[in-house]
Amino acid sequence: MRIERDELAKYAFPKLYRFCNERKIVLTEVDLRWGITDEQTAEGKTLPICMSEIDRCRPYFICLLGERYGWVPDHIEPELLHKNPWLSSFRDRSVTELEIIHAVLNNPDLSGCVFFYFRDPAYIDRLPKDVDRTDFFSESREDREKLCKLKDRIRSTRFPVRNYNDPVAIGEYVLNDLKDLVERMFPKDKIVDPLDIEEIEHTAFARSRTGVYIGRQNYFDDIDKHIESDTQPLVILGESGSGKSALIANWVLRYTHANPQKHVIIHFIGSTPQSTEWMEILHRLMGEFKRRFNIKKKIPNNPDELRLAFAEWLHIIAAHGKVVIILDALNQLEDIDGAPDLVWLPPMIPGNVRMILSTLPGRSLDEVLNRHWSTFTISPLTADERTILIGKYLEQYARKLEQEYFNYIAHSPQNANPLFLRSLLEELRVFGNREKLEERIAYYLKAKNLPELYEKILLRWEEDYERGRMNLVRDSMSLLWASRRGLSETELLEMLGSDDKHLPQAIWSPLHLAADALFVNRSGLITFAHQNIRNAVENKYISNENARSNAHKRIADFFYSSSEHRRIIDELPWQLAEAKDWERLARLLTLPNVFSALFENRRSEVKRYWSLLERNTSLHVTSVYHDIIYKPDKYPNFAIYVSDLLDESRYMDEAEGLLERLLAAAKTKENIDLQASCLNRLGLIDKSKDRFDQALERFQECTRLAIEIDDMNLRSSSLMNMSLVEKKRGAPRDALKLIEDCLELDVTKGNKIFLAKAFLYKADIIADLGKINDAETLLKRALRLAQTADDEDVQIEVLSIYTSILYETGELEKSERLIKEYKKRCRENGNISGIADSLNLLGVIYKARGDTEEALSLQKESEAIYRNLGSKVNLAHSLDNQAESLIRMKRFQEARPLNEESVNIYRAYGVKKH
Repeated sequence: MRIERDELAKYAFPKLYRFCNERKIVLTEVDLRWGITDEQTAEGKTLPICMSEIDRCRPYFICLLGERYGWVPDHIEPELLHKNPWLSSFRDRSVTELEIIHAVLNNPDLSGCVFFYFRDPAYIDRLPKDVDRTDFFSESREDREKLCKLKDRIRSTRFPVRNYNDPVAIGEYVLNDLKDLVERMFPKDKIVDPLDIEEIEHTAFARSRTGVYIGRQNYFDDIDKHIESDTQPLVILGESGSGKSALIANWVLRYTHANPQKHVIIHFIGSTPQSTEWMEILHRLMGEFKRRFNIKKKIPNNPDELRLAFAEWLHIIAAHGKVVIILDALNQLEDIDGAPDLVWLPPMIPGNVRMILSTLPGRSLDEVLNRHWSTFTISPLTADERTILIGKYLEQYARKLEQEYFNYIAHSPQNANPLFLRSLLEELRVFGNREKLEERIAYYLKAKNLPELYEKILLRWEEDYERGRMNLVRDSMSLLWASRRGLSETELLEMLGSDDKHLPQAIWSPLHLAADALFVNRSGLITFAHQNIRNAVENKYISNENARSNAHKRIADFFYSSSEHRRIIDELPWQLAEAKDWERLARLLTLPNVFSALFENRRSEVKRYWSLLERNTSLHVTSVYHDIIYKPDKYPNFAIYVSDLLDESRYMDEAEGLLERLLAAAKTKENIDLQASCLNRLGLIDKSKDRFDQALERFQECTRLAIEIDDMNLRSSSLMNMSLVEKKRGAPRDALKLIEDCLELDVTKGNKIFLAKAFLYKADIIADLGKINDAETLLKRALRLAQTADDEDVQIEVLSIYTSILYETGELEKSERLIKEYKKRCRENGNISGIADSLNLLGVIYKARGDTEEALSLQKESEAIYRNLGSKVNLAHSLDNQAESLIRMKRFQEARPLNEESVNIYRAYGVKKH
């Protein structure tokens, strides 16, 4: 069936990839035959590999049958028989039939996800004369009879069977059948969460954690008490591998058995491709609410609406009685929209909703502690508990250990961590030489922690899984380590292949199955499940700069030739920056479609890349974008984004020149939208250069044009910018009126970035008016909104203003910590003005502490930057602060000219000195 296989691989599946990609689905086809080695066949590994891959692909399965029955294995491993007792009745069947029984015939409820295709025997008669036809006929009369019975049994089921007589036809059949399946499960016009499939997968994940578990009654009692109480969520803590997921799974099994009428919804983050995105989590939970409590409302797709609706629906379900919601492994959430900061999870949970969470240290735990939710920590296993676990674990594989080995393992302190112990036992289970078992145990127990143990396991994988491809372990693990958020299986196999062919699934599959417990699939991307395995890979394979660079370059090379725009934008520039491949990174950032997509959605990343380029090369933004600066009308949208980059990267004069030329061209072409965009940006430059009257004129004209073209976003932006001008020139009440007018516009309420900025600027204004507590409340709201929008620029602005307020309230230590964080982010993003602001603010804090010399040094640094930028009003603030420091040091002669210069600047620009 090589011709059919080529038809599917080269024509049908690529079309299906594109079809699935439109629905944000990752498709990976698993070919159970191509690439299985003679060694694997001889060692009896073919059947275990194929059955494991079938399990991984459930519930989807397609089968092509011709006239050959297939290979009948001589021997089935006892362990496989132990796990699948039904195999003992089918010892004389081919691997093909065993696969079909395992995948389909033992599971008759898979309707709609299984397809069979039988090749017409007459196909053989049309083969070219030079083709060896013996490859197409049945192996023997007995095999032909077995195949006929198998086909009859398949036909007797309700699974669809198609007959084909042409390889092209099979490609069309498979493509159309799978497209219909995808269309049914994932309609393009809406996001559909396949609740039944997700529930099956989460239930299966829970079941996998209940087989071997050493329960502690006090943990169960603590959770039971929480369920009966009226407190806020309970958070389970413990080191990586301590058994948090196992505790949750076993408690759920116990609780639902005793309370079958109670509603329990469990979600293991990281257990399925869809399980790690906060929106998908809420979609799944609310889908369960709909069908369990007959809620008629529609689940929103807009992130802000979804977040609000989830909070509302919690109150709706609370009215139906007690509901238990469990979210395991918050630390594995994808970092999208500030998800690890739990901005999607309401801070107050209704009384009848009992929530149980678990997490490792990190942003999610920080937020949990900030909310003062109850926690308890899982403690390490005792020696007696380890002994019980060892016995139970080996029992499921019909294995035993001598007592001396039991004691040796049970009393080793590393095995107090359940994950360490299970990983060790798994290694011993696959170790075949009993005479050297004690030596092997000692070898593994030389590892003092999980990363060291995983390094030894990586070495064992090299010995066992590299026969079909040299350096498979090193290369695959290095690629996963170097990926930004993970790689799809298809991407990984293509990178591991050679001669434009991807790595055969049968070569990859044994390693993938062996490493499965150490991987997590996030939105279709494979990555490491926890930091321990990542650390082990880094220590073993990525120990020097050259290895790191090569891994990043390998991924960059792959995405350079990729056609997946979304993945290119996500991975390619990041990989080039990590690889320090500055030439290709600069070239990539000159492509209008790439630059625009990046700048529109990841503004701070682009600034970071250019900051790195200018620090590490002789390239400058102004030279690389020279043509667009002086001929901006050729790519106006690209030019607008470039002007923003120039403005925010200290090239304000070049940005102003570009915008003036673009404005003139827009007037000539009567392009009102472009005129308004240019005016708004030119007004901001005027504000930065303290040309307040001209800035207001620009913003007022921009507002008039925005009303004319009904662009409420632009109108809101202009009002906000006018408020900034009034604030900067010392008219806070006028500024407050403008920002409140801005907040009254509906567009501001519906746009989290606008709203975050409006709260931010209002906080800054009312702080000047002495309302410090109100300002701090607004700043916290602004920071939360900026985190949900993943907008680092606004977060930086919030930090800047927040530090000033903290200083005003006397919280110097907290203020200093925030300023240093602000300065770090500004350096990463190339925000020169922000660096000057942070230096100035740090100087003020050091002065307040009495460290006047250090304060003076920092403020002199900020002065130099402000002079270079031409930012006169900010320069005056810095001069003022220096003068105060010098006066404290009784250096009056040095203070006088600084004070005089600052006063002259204030007068020249009409600024009231605070």
